[in-house]
Amino acid sequence: MRAFLAIVGDTARLARSQTVFYVLAALLVLMSLGFVIVVKPVENEKGEKYLSFIFGEPKDRHLETTWYGGYAESTQINIDQEDLNDSEKRMARIEKMMEEASGLSRYERSVQGWHYTAQIVLFTVTMWLFLAACAGYFPGLMKEGAVDVVLAKPVPRWLVFLGRFVGGLILLAIVLLVAQTILFVGLALKTGIWHTGAYASFPLLIFVAALLYAIIALLGIAFNSSNLALFGGYFLYLGVDTVMSILIGLRKEGTFDEFETFGKIIDGMQASVPNFGMLKSLACVSVLSVPAFPWQPFMVASAWLVGALGLAFFLFRRRDF
Repeated sequence: MRAFLAIVGDTARLARSQTVFYVLAALLVLMSLGFVIVVKPVENEKGEKYLSFIFGEPKDRHLETTWYGGYAESTQINIDQEDLNDSEKRMARIEKMMEEASGLSRYERSVQGWHYTAQIVLFTVTMWLFLAACAGYFPGLMKEGAVDVVLAKPVPRWLVFLGRFVGGLILLAIVLLVAQTILFVGLALKTGIWHTGAYASFPLLIFVAALLYAIIALLGIAFNSSNLALFGGYFLYLGVDTVMSILIGLRKEGTFDEFETFGKIIDGMQASVPNFGMLKSLACVSVLSVPAFPWQPFMVASAWLVGALGLAFFLFRRRDF
């Protein structure tokens, strides 16, 4: 256990030596504070309470609409393609949405809607900068002399590998937890609504970060290059995933109904390639009081996580240090 903690600590020290880590931490904390500062509770002429911005004229339903937007997104995520094209089933989902929404006050919906907006921004910034931060963790470890220090004592390589991977996630988890706590407590004190569901996105966000880290670790170990690992991570996260999300969206709209083969190819991609856009949506809508957790994207991502870690360790073990 001491050896494992020492390796985790070494990874934490490496992360703290990176400028990008401090930029990530500072941005997350400042943005969380910003999301708390820029809103205030107000009342309209009917005595109805809602959340609005501190600047400009208060808009009655501006932040409440983000709740409905998030719920609409959860409906799109959960509904099957066949149901999406069926007007009766689609209307039934909308009616159900309105019934569930009636259990929340306008004020609660506006607060939850603002939490939802904050999660979208925090998720995006976290993934962009974490990719840059973790790209050099394993290539840096394998540099001549660096790994010798770690392996100077009889430590099994699986422990070194696991310690490096876990260590890279621990600091991110701490920073994210601090940022989300600032957001949660700040909005709770300001609005009087202690929305504990605001933490629901945290596990899935860490899961997505672990998946990206596993893929980058695999690329970094395979090519012993931080730059190639970083480029490969961004290419998959921004390039491949963006194209895939567009194709899946067009597929749901029925664009490829006349091209059955192409539609099946897209369905196959969805069932075999992790959809980071979908995972981001799942993480963000989870802070709302609505159900949204289809298992397919989670299972595909889990398979990739296990596969990437397994192959990365296989290559790491075969390295001649």
